[in-house]
Amino acid sequence: MDRREFVKNTAIFVMFTWILNPFKWLGAAFAANFKSPPPAGKTIADPTKGQSKNMKYVNFSAEYAGPKKDVFVKAKANCLNCNYFKPDKAGDAWGKCAMIANAYAYQDGLCQMWMKKPGA
Repeated sequence: MDRREFVKNTAIFVMFTWILNPFKWLGAAFAANFKSPPPAGKTIADPTKGQSKNMKYVNFSAEYAGPKKDVFVKAKANCLNCNYFKPDKAGDAWGKCAMIANAYAYQDGLCQMWMKKPGA
């Protein structure tokens, strides 16, 4: 491989990575990583829109990159142990979140407004 081909291939790789980077959450959202499917007919928190985006919500806490990340990692924070997460019945993987306009959030999700549930 000569120098020109190397530079061309590197540029193509960088551009491809840069273009697809905003869509990386799609892989997690549609790869059947959820323990249960989202509830039908309910408003689901979309990390790219509205209040969910403002609160830096992600469907999987490991993907969280917002403020207080170090604190949340140490506390093993996720929606399931958050005071604002209210599943319809015990054991549901999806529940309403008061911080994201009562949209349904996934139990392993996380946003910047996480507050430890009493007794959790």
